[in-house]
Amino acid sequence: MGHVLVYTGHRDGVVNLKILLCSCSISSSTLNAAHHDLLQDFAGVFKAAPDFRLYKPVMDPLGISSMNAEQTENLTPHHILVSVAMTPQPYADEEFNNWYREEHIPLLMRVPTWVSSERFKLEFSADQKVPQYLALHRWGTVDAFGTEEYKAATSTPRRSAVMMEIVKNERFLVSYEGKLGALARESVHCA
Repeated sequence: MGHVLVYTGHRDGVVNLKILLCSCSISSSTLNAAHHDLLQDFAGVFKAAPDFRLYKPVMDPLGISSMNAEQTENLTPHHILVSVAMTPQPYADEEFNNWYREEHIPLLMRVPTWVSSERFKLEFSADQKVPQYLALHRWGTVDAFGTEEYKAATSTPRRSAVMMEIVKNERFLVSYEGKLGALARESVHCA
């Protein structure tokens, strides 16, 4: 059994954006059915259709993939998450993945307050225009982004070449709120 982690933040003018990350297994057909049912049940409630996506872990030789349920137990209470979703040109897919594996994540790992990086590939989305790859980077604080190590990790010539081949790009920062079950228990105790 996995955990559902809750993050809040904002993106593209959306205030109080809620991101739920589930570390459990779910099939694309189950997610598609749930998405359809939610849209039917809550038609008129949402200002816009909810953005449901299923990404599968990308395994690589560095062992950087997704956090399992045991690893989520050790998350610091006040970390932040940077979500970066991208789609490279079809001909640049291999170099994009090689860059992430060989250069980008190893350089991020040197940045103070870096906690983890996970990579995923899109399995299902009702919106076919969403980015194909997702990277989740956890940081202890936003102070990491002002360090020389972070600047070095995000300004290499190889990164510049890879980014020239990106056709879709989303990036947002959210703050960790806790695990869904624990938050529900806290709200019951506060009532």
